[in-house]
Amino acid sequence: MTATEPGTGLRARVRLRVDGMTCAACADRVRRALERRAGTHAEVNLLTGIAEIDAPVTHRAEDFCHAVEAAGYTATPATVAPVGVRPPVRLGARAVTAAMAAASTLGIAALPETSTLLPVPLRPWLILILGATAVLGAAAPIHAAAWRAARRRRTTMDTLTSLGLLGTLGYATAVVCAGVTGAGHPVVVAGVTAIALTGRHLERRAEQRAAVAHRDLTERTARRATVLRGTEPTDIPARLLRSGDRLLIGPGDAVAADGLVLEGAGRVDSSALTGTPSRLAVGAGDAVTTGGVLVDGTIVVEVATDVGATSRQGTLTYRSDFQQLADRVAGIFVPAVLITAGITVLGWLLAGAPWPAAVAPGLAVLLAACPCALGLATPIALQAATARAAQLGVLLEGHRVLERADIADSGAVVVFDKTGTLTERIPETTAIVTGPGMGHADVLRLAAAVEAASSHPIATALTTGCRTAGLTLPRAEQIVERPGLGVLGSVAGQRVAVGRARWLRTQGFTVSGTLGDEQRSQEQDGHSVVFVGVGDRAVAIVAVAERIRPSAAPAVAALRRLGLRPLLLTGDNPYSAQAVADRTGIDDVVAEVMPEDKAEIVRRLQATGRQVVVVGDGSNDRPALAAADLGVTLDDGTDEAAAIADLVVPAHDLTRIPAAIGLADATVATIRTGLRWALGYNLIIVPLAAVALSPLVAAAAMACSSIFLVTHSLRLRRYRPPDNSWP
Repeated sequence: MTATEPGTGLRARVRLRVDGMTCAACADRVRRALERRAGTHAEVNLLTGIAEIDAPVTHRAEDFCHAVEAAGYTATPATVAPVGVRPPVRLGARAVTAAMAAASTLGIAALPETSTLLPVPLRPWLILILGATAVLGAAAPIHAAAWRAARRRRTTMDTLTSLGLLGTLGYATAVVCAGVTGAGHPVVVAGVTAIALTGRHLERRAEQRAAVAHRDLTERTARRATVLRGTEPTDIPARLLRSGDRLLIGPGDAVAADGLVLEGAGRVDSSALTGTPSRLAVGAGDAVTTGGVLVDGTIVVEVATDVGATSRQGTLTYRSDFQQLADRVAGIFVPAVLITAGITVLGWLLAGAPWPAAVAPGLAVLLAACPCALGLATPIALQAATARAAQLGVLLEGHRVLERADIADSGAVVVFDKTGTLTERIPETTAIVTGPGMGHADVLRLAAAVEAASSHPIATALTTGCRTAGLTLPRAEQIVERPGLGVLGSVAGQRVAVGRARWLRTQGFTVSGTLGDEQRSQEQDGHSVVFVGVGDRAVAIVAVAERIRPSAAPAVAALRRLGLRPLLLTGDNPYSAQAVADRTGIDDVVAEVMPEDKAEIVRRLQATGRQVVVVGDGSNDRPALAAADLGVTLDDGTDEAAAIADLVVPAHDLTRIPAAIGLADATVATIRTGLRWALGYNLIIVPLAAVALSPLVAAAAMACSSIFLVTHSLRLRRYRPPDNSWP
């Protein structure tokens, strides 16, 4: 369960399944209990019932379970990889039982005095018995949860509801025993219980739907890894990796788990973790960290910890700024309401009201208060928006992306890569110009051989062209790829390189003026050009033409309508870059930029106070994606880009990028509205309940508030952008 991090020592990530949480105050209490241990950071998800903890390895999972139990809840280590969904409390049938009891009490109360169906003196007692059945039977889970919290000297939403229901029952009992005429007082007992249970049932159903959507999304976005179990490599979802598994990592593969290298050697690119280009040579005995990408070589890594329980980038819990505010308010809300209820009763008694008239407003305060609304506003909105995005093919790397993507009308810069992003993934080879002594077929075979392991679109064009021509691909060895520059390898004992002219020169290849002239001619026609070197000289150039994605221009136009500024940033030549920019509607172009320089340009833009979105599809874009405020990649891009991006959109429809930004804007607006409603409701309803509302009306108001908030947040599951570009 350990991982090495420079300057921080050995740390572990632990996941617990927490039972007994019913509101935001519960989640905040669990988090604070976990964080009392030195060096610990915890996040608790109310919807899924999962707590994720980052702590020194000296703390054991059992220690955290005891801390949760001391806070009044139960916890077990969540070692099963799939995302959990909090087991539902079966409140539906209980709500129906309470509703039937309420209907029966109303029917009895409505009987005329002259009716012979029930003697008049027995009617209040029968109504009281039905109310007691609802309060003590149907609402038993609420009382049990409140009692568990009370034993730990804690208060929760269940505390308010339980005290309100029991107080209402006690109030009705006293009324009946005192012989007060009329059945109105005991009638409210079953009605209040039915309303409270119905509201709680609808909340839980919404929570379950949101949590299931979250689980399904996680299953869809799970990355895969190759493990050595026995003698054969096996491809499995990365979340199923277990401590002790041997992970096989080849060139271009992302490191799917923290661990130690058992055998092999290579260089690991850590720009996904640091945001700056950093390539570290690793060999047997060295540690590797989740999120890095092996640039060259092949290594076997022993997995240090179960990925399903501890994946560094796969955390399911995220407390937004909104949620942190709501949690702080909810943490003090319940005690404040209890004090207010006591003051209300005391105030009415001091004002000379008889005790029945003084107790009723106090019960109304308990039943009207709704801290659940505070806890539900943010998580349900985030879950609903994530589910809607996933339904339409836009995958988010965690809920924090929705808040980071709320950049509409902000003047943010959207930086596009060209090849494979604005253009189709596989370009078309348009020309092969060779020097003396080398035929087209030989050039294509040798170039495709060293490019076969590369994920760059031009490499794909060369290998596709070789197979289409029916040529046999020779075996290449000692391959070294330099992102943004080229590939060098050995084929049948000959050095073969494919890449930029200036890079070939640094590798000892001579480049003739004739090929240089052909390069300029092809580039002026809008083509991308690479040189092929064999032995010690450049023998040919290969020109490729890129097809612009049909959705590129509409996507750029939609981004402009959102108040964003598109910019084309590419390593290709200025002619090709300008041709693509002209056809997609982009005004600003920066060409011939190295991958590491892309990240520096992103940082310079950020230094001006602007947020920066980077849209790229390949390993060359990793440094820029890591440095961006929001990284976007395409679903036909490389694993390296997907491992670092915040947002994955369908390659066939780039308009999903502005649509996703619109969804993020709608999500943040929904959260703000929900929190304003929750705070405003409680600030108004509690004083009103203290002076004017009956317990029955107060309970109905509380249920309606929660139902409204849940319904308001779930509208995001039907979100459509203003231009109706989504189905």
